Amino acid sequence: MADQFVQIPLALLTDDRVNDGAIRVYGALLSFADHGTLANCHPSIKGVAARSNRSRSKAAVALGLLEKTGWITRHPRKSDAGDSDTTLYKFPKQPLVCEGSPESDRSEEHTSELQSHHDLVCRLLLEK
Repeated sequence: MADQFVQIPLALLTDDRVNDGAIRVYGALLSFADHGTLANCHPSIKGVAARSNRSRSKAAVALGLLEKTGWITRHPRKSDAGDSDTTLYKFPKQPLVCEGSPESDRSEEHTSELQSHHDLVCRLLLEK
């Protein structure tokens, strides 16, 4: 996980409604996402807080802001007994997650494809 990085959409970075803490939490959520589809994830608030280096309460506030501004949607999930289980987070605006370090072996075609995106690539080195 030490070399994992995520791509944050430039539109999110320039969205005046979203603060730096929310952007950090968004990146943490992306790091939990299924790397094949990037459609959703379901980490605990404790996991999101730890990965984003935020307190649980600040992570919860950031998640609320991301939802309010349309960057994520939250769907509470229930256990078979009907109790609150986890929350499913979905990314309506499809971001990109890449494994490995930025200097890892990539074809020239893949590198130029990444450079042609209008989104800014922000590497979040995610440490335990």
